[in-house]
Amino acid sequence: MTGGAVEIPVPTLGENPQGFTTATVLLAPDTLLTSWVEGTSAVRVGILDLSDQTWQLLTGVRGMLRGAVALPGRRALLLTEYGLFETDLQTPAVTRRLTARIGKHNDEIRHQHDGLVAIGQQAKTTEALVSIATLEYAGRQRRTPAPGRSIEVAAARAGVARVLTERGGLLVGATSPRPGEHDQRLLVLDAAREVVVSVAMPWGVASAHLWRDGLVAAPLRLGRGIPLLALPVLPGLPV
Repeated sequence: MTGGAVEIPVPTLGENPQGFTTATVLLAPDTLLTSWVEGTSAVRVGILDLSDQTWQLLTGVRGMLRGAVALPGRRALLLTEYGLFETDLQTPAVTRRLTARIGKHNDEIRHQHDGLVAIGQQAKTTEALVSIATLEYAGRQRRTPAPGRSIEVAAARAGVARVLTERGGLLVGATSPRPGEHDQRLLVLDAAREVVVSVAMPWGVASAHLWRDGLVAAPLRLGRGIPLLALPVLPGLPV
């Protein structure tokens, strides 16, 4: 790896032979959530403290992580393809779960209004509403698709095929439009859209999260030998 990159391995004892995919979510300033498979099908949710790169493991979750929203008091709602899990991140432990009436294979979760979260699929036209207070199904609504993210001409010329995130004039992108394509590169462009960092991502790149004055990038699947990647300092990024 180049560009001052640091690998952050996940604490797994086995491979990910089936290629189970995950989401990686920056939930709080120093808290990153992701998931992987132990053995053939046992899911582990990892809670990474970015300040010291220590992990806590959460069990009792069915399905790979698809998204999460933070709740007060070091709690969170974790969405997998099989359900919604309220979690105490301090313990850590699953405190409540919901699978009825929200459907399976959901891949989006966001805060709504009036104490609700909306859960849905990018391919569907409606989404479920869930009460945060009771963790019960509260109805459905029409889903408003997120607008597609266009790529600036200058960024495309620099090799960006997919924009991952932006802040403070910097743009972070990938050289492939497909998150799971192997041997792509993570690019960081400055305000003039010149490449200031270029890092090989042999297992692909699904997301990148700006953290303090650096970033953490995640492949689509994690396992033994398939780590997260951290760039502790990005040139020109304000804290």
